[in-house]
Amino acid sequence: MRQSKAVYWHLCFSAFFAMMLLAASKNCNLGIPIQSRADGSVFNLRRLQVCKKTIPALVRDLLYADDCTLLAHTLHDAQQLFDQFWTTVAHFGLTVSLKKTEVINLPVTKSTHSPPVIKASDVTM
Repeated sequence: MRQSKAVYWHLCFSAFFAMMLLAASKNCNLGIPIQSRADGSVFNLRRLQVCKKTIPALVRDLLYADDCTLLAHTLHDAQQLFDQFWTTVAHFGLTVSLKKTEVINLPVTKSTHSPPVIKASDVTM
């Protein structure tokens, strides 16, 4: 009986967290744009170049259990996404654990690498 309650609460929290992220990204066009096809030709890359029958999507976040990853092409976009997330979290009565928060930057080349900086209130991460 205990395990079923844990699964129930985890499911409820996951739904709540997903809705909170949806509210945070409302009217937001930041994220990673992708295109996909649903006609069974997944590995035919030539067909993805044609705009017909493709489904555009914008990926802003990835969820795993009670963790979330925000995705952006630039640090400026990442800062904007985090600001929206920070505001929405406060609106829902939750807090972001800044000790557990990480900022990861994957530069195109090593010569353009600079340490990523994201600010939350008066704390720099």
